[in-house]
Amino acid sequence: MRVVVLGGGAQGRYVTENLRDEGVEVTVLDVRELSIPGIECIKGDIRETEPGFFRQFDLVVDALPSSFGRMVMEKCIEGRKNLVSVSFMRENYLDFHPEAEKAGITIIPDAGVAPGLSNVLVGLGVLKLKKPERVVIKVGGFPENPSPPLFYELTWCFDDLIEEYTRPARIKRNGKIQTVDPLSTMQREGEGLESFTTDGLRSLLYTLPVPDMEERTLRPQGHLAVMRILKDLGAFEDRKRLKSVLSPWLKKRSKDILKLRVEIHGEKVLYFELEEKERDGITAMTRTTALSLFSFTKLMLEGRERKRGVIPPELITEKEGFLELLEGKGIKIKGGEG
Repeated sequence: MRVVVLGGGAQGRYVTENLRDEGVEVTVLDVRELSIPGIECIKGDIRETEPGFFRQFDLVVDALPSSFGRMVMEKCIEGRKNLVSVSFMRENYLDFHPEAEKAGITIIPDAGVAPGLSNVLVGLGVLKLKKPERVVIKVGGFPENPSPPLFYELTWCFDDLIEEYTRPARIKRNGKIQTVDPLSTMQREGEGLESFTTDGLRSLLYTLPVPDMEERTLRPQGHLAVMRILKDLGAFEDRKRLKSVLSPWLKKRSKDILKLRVEIHGEKVLYFELEEKERDGITAMTRTTALSLFSFTKLMLEGRERKRGVIPPELITEKEGFLELLEGKGIKIKGGEG
C-alpha cells in the first residue's frame, strides 16, 4: 500500500515516521526540501498539483494547515482517492458526501484529537445511553509552566490558534444550533486553568441526536484575558503584524500537557479522559494529534472502514478498533461513570 502525506511539519512528519515503522510505503509532499530516513520526500506545492498526481497512491493523508482543507478534499474527489484529513475547512464537509459517495471513495475528515478522537468518544458514549441529553468536550494543550505576559506557548500553527479566538463557535441548545463569541464565554476550571467555547463540534452538530452540545478549550489562567484585550483593541485585524509581535512571547520554553475530557449525560453520566505529557522530545499535542491521524489512517489501510462518502469520526465503523490502535501507540483513554 502506498500513502502520500501532505505536509511535513511536526504532525505530518511524526505520522509519516509511524507509518514507515509499520511497513507502509510513504511519500511526503511539502513546499520545503525535506529529508526523512526511509521516506520519499517530494518538494512541491499542493496548489500546483493535478488530481492525477494522486493516482500512484492508495491513500491520501492531509496534514496541511486549515486553509488547504477544502482544496485537498476536492482534489481527492476528482482524483477518486480515499482521504484521511486533519485539516479544518469552514464549509460543512458533509455537503461533499454525495460527491464522494458517487466517486466511490471514503473520506474521514477532522481526524485529529478534537475534533477527531473526541468525536469517536462521543459516538461511543451515545451508543451506550438510551436517551443522551448533553455532551460536553473539554480539551486543551498548554505549557506545564506558563509565564506572563501571554501564559501560553505555541506548539502548533499560529493562524489556527488565532482562529480559535475569532471564529464564531457553534453550540447546540435545546436541539437548535446557536453561535457565540468565543472570548465572551470564559470560565474558571480549577487547577490553574480556564476555558472558553470553541468551534470544534463540527459534524457532531448534525449527526447525533443529542439536544445540548458544547466544546470548551482549556488554557492557563490569565491567557484568555490578554487575548480578549487584544481582540477588543483590534489587534486581530492585522494578522501579519500580530504574529510578528506575539511570536517571540509564544516560543516554546517548557514541556507541554494535553488534557481531554468528554462527558455524555443521559440516564447516567459517562466520561472519557486523557492526559498526555511531552516525552522523548515530542510535544504532547504533536504526538496525540499525529497518532490519532495515524490510527484513522491504519483503519483505512486495513480495510476496516468500508462505508463510502464523507464519514465523520463519530460514525466510523470500528470505534473500539480505533482506540485499540491508539493504545498500541501508548495513548490510553480512561473511562467510567459519574
